[in-house]
Amino acid sequence: MAEDFLLELTSFESLGVGSGLSFYNLDVAAELALPLVEWLDLDLPPAAQGLLATSMDLGERAGAPLEASSLSDSVDVVTGIPTTITNGNEGMISSRFQDHSWVTDDGAVHVMANTNGHLSLYSSDDSGLTWEETATLENSSGSSRADGLIVDGKLYEVYTTGNGGVALSILSYSEDDVSWTVDSTSVYSSPSSLRLERPSITVTEDGTIVVACTATDRATGQASLRVSYSEDQGSTWTIVDQGVENTKGDGRMSGDIIATDDGVGLLYTNGNTLNWIDYSEDGATGAKLESERILVKGDTQKDPNGTHFSSVTDEEGNIHVATNNGEQRVVYLRYDNATDTWDDPVEITSYRSGSYMQISILDDGSIHIAYEVNAGGEQFLEVSESVDGGDSWAVEARLTQDIVENPGNARLETPAYAKDTLPVFQQVEPTNGFNSLVYYEVA
Repeated sequence: MAEDFLLELTSFESLGVGSGLSFYNLDVAAELALPLVEWLDLDLPPAAQGLLATSMDLGERAGAPLEASSLSDSVDVVTGIPTTITNGNEGMISSRFQDHSWVTDDGAVHVMANTNGHLSLYSSDDSGLTWEETATLENSSGSSRADGLIVDGKLYEVYTTGNGGVALSILSYSEDDVSWTVDSTSVYSSPSSLRLERPSITVTEDGTIVVACTATDRATGQASLRVSYSEDQGSTWTIVDQGVENTKGDGRMSGDIIATDDGVGLLYTNGNTLNWIDYSEDGATGAKLESERILVKGDTQKDPNGTHFSSVTDEEGNIHVATNNGEQRVVYLRYDNATDTWDDPVEITSYRSGSYMQISILDDGSIHIAYEVNAGGEQFLEVSESVDGGDSWAVEARLTQDIVENPGNARLETPAYAKDTLPVFQQVEPTNGFNSLVYYEVA
């Protein structure tokens, strides 16, 4: 009977069945069919997910009811709206560990996107109905990638230039007319033998700017991570570390610099591993504490630059991380600031998902992870929520759009911090070959 049941599951995958139905196999007792529960660890199409019961032994217990897995009683479906943010290249909101969107104190939403051959900042104060291009970054190009954060009303934006360098722009914001002004731009100098890529930025409590970037040797292609800081708003820079080497020799290396209570830390990839380094508070000494490996990924996800992870820090200094475990599952990790330890990684999805993901914290302290789901030839976004600091997770919304039939690579973007709703941007590729953004708000 178990074989008949699994055979029926295989044929069920091809059916276009809607949600809210029970599934019955005539060869199996009716009590085995349970509505609205999830069959785990099978790559079923989205229409089938949520309809089947979970068997912990794949149906081996003939005649016994299957065990149901937990699933939210109700999941909101949010339909995206088109934006005028278009004419973008494939990496218009890359990379995943970088922050490209923000919510200011007045509730306006802002996103930095690579459109029309350069980096532009777009703003909306009407829940995404209209967007205005409010700033353009000089020295940026169609291949530029950027990371930024808002501190004391100023946006600190670090980005790659067209010649393989890195620039820093500092922008100020006016709530009166929802506009940005570029106050200063400085270029971060580097040896001509290196190509600087995928920068990240943080600002410590004393105002020190710290930047990490991948430095790739133009001749050999060997990658390493370079960490520098500036105490004069970017006029001069001191190198803290340029020796975090890629030991895999495959170029998969990116780093997210994060302010901590004691200084800064570096969350970085090295091949298929995710790692953490603490730096001392006195960055000028270049003191580096022991590196810690916190996750070893499988190899089913092909991420050539090691960028598919996202982090956010809460008010207590705990660091929350979303990534993919390399086995097509979204994984959550947490750094406990009180104990100075990393918790074991936890899978928060049980189906094919999470090549792209973003993690955010709302004003009420809830944590949200947005990610793409790609199964059975269908593709959409999901948002999972934790209201207990990451101890448990539940799907809160599924995001769909009817603007394009095939959106292409499901790149998405959320601000690290938001108010009472979560803004979500999804990159889609219309038939004209250019990419544009679709906007959602998850309440």
